[in-house]
Amino acid sequence: MSKALATICTQPLIVAKVGLQSRPPPARQGKPFKSFLEVMEYIVEHEGPLALFKGIGPQIIKGLLVQGFLMMTKERMELLFVMLFAYMRMMRAKQLKKAQEALKNTATPKVEDLKSRVMPVAENLKSRAMPVAENLVQKAKTVLPVGSK
Repeated sequence: MSKALATICTQPLIVAKVGLQSRPPPARQGKPFKSFLEVMEYIVEHEGPLALFKGIGPQIIKGLLVQGFLMMTKERMELLFVMLFAYMRMMRAKQLKKAQEALKNTATPKVEDLKSRVMPVAENLKSRAMPVAENLVQKAKTVLPVGSK
């Protein structure tokens, strides 16, 4: 509808443009037109106001076909891009999942190795620190009687 309305509004200018570009009619004795307004006045004077709209039917049909193909192509391209981005997102998710699995498979043995090496050291520190901590607690109890602030 918008294309048809635009064609109806601009058709007099299109007709005047053609008149401006073509040879002057015999009634003008070879004198060329100088402006759109001059062409439009000549057409209205010699052919009537409806002559400004000659050729509007084919022009509207051409516009509808062009707009139809344009919109159809635009919608198809939008659909293709949406599908492409969805495919790219899916492939990226698969890549991330593979990377996560690979990292997990390589990290688990390393973590277990570190755990087996750190745990004995931690147990040793604990066994050495516990008597010292108990001794400090005993000294604190003797220095600070229970119930005092």
